[in-house]
Amino acid sequence: MKSKLSLLLGALILVAFCGYFFISTPSATSKRTPSDSQNQVPQIASTVNGSSQIEKSGKPATTPPVTIPMSLTIGKMSLPLVFPDAEASPELRQVVARDLQLIYGHLNGHEVVRSVGTFPQVMVKGQAVEATKLLNFTGSGRFCPRPIDGEIGYVGTVDGHEGLLISVKVVAAYSEAIDRRAAQPAAYREIDHFVDALNLLDGSKSIEDADQLFVVDPEVSRQFDEIGAKAFSQQFAGRKYRAPSLLEIVDGTQISERYKGSLVGKLYNMTQEGMEDSMPPIIFDQGRWKFLIVSPPT
Repeated sequence: MKSKLSLLLGALILVAFCGYFFISTPSATSKRTPSDSQNQVPQIASTVNGSSQIEKSGKPATTPPVTIPMSLTIGKMSLPLVFPDAEASPELRQVVARDLQLIYGHLNGHEVVRSVGTFPQVMVKGQAVEATKLLNFTGSGRFCPRPIDGEIGYVGTVDGHEGLLISVKVVAAYSEAIDRRAAQPAAYREIDHFVDALNLLDGSKSIEDADQLFVVDPEVSRQFDEIGAKAFSQQFAGRKYRAPSLLEIVDGTQISERYKGSLVGKLYNMTQEGMEDSMPPIIFDQGRWKFLIVSPPT
């Protein structure tokens, strides 16, 4: 009986949620490895002042500054990020750097695309910087958030060094995401706790209060009740989950008007083969993140 429930659960999840790539777009991969010349690009970093302390002598002492790498590292390649002058605040630059590393950091290489195509110039130090090459990041399981799909990978030269160009469109997307985070900060603080808890699930043990992990859409409540929340939880225990990109936490209207005003997102599952996004959406409900069980898109 348990095996039948497990199979039924798997079928429901795959059918209902494989169409919900509403926030990210999968990208193709290739086999080319990074070149040695591109591995020599220097790092660019930003510092954030530490808090002051009082020494025994009574004189204030400043803690060493915290260095935030402003680069994207994929495999052996590390490229500094090149932001447009006026649009990108120090906070936004840090957010972009961390988020791009989250999105692409599991990949293992890149290839140079022959045709650069059309990419807007980036104004740096009052000078227009043009893209001289386009990189395709390679590896299993590349999923790019839709707001920046097709925007990441363009390389230009600043002060004699190559860097990854960050367009005004990318800056605008992250500015909107930062505004969403500021409107509901508790939800964003809770997301890492939710992922950590999922990574500790043990499918061999009974899971207490499993129903609190789910918001079930009325259209599928009967089918889900037949499967059971505990069966669902045990089916997806023992996996390694990754939090969504900041750009993948959006208003629930992207799923249904019923969830307007609630934040929704998606989780990733790390496997030996790479990254997967076969999990159902998640929703912030009553102070905690839960899986959102919905009917398949039509």
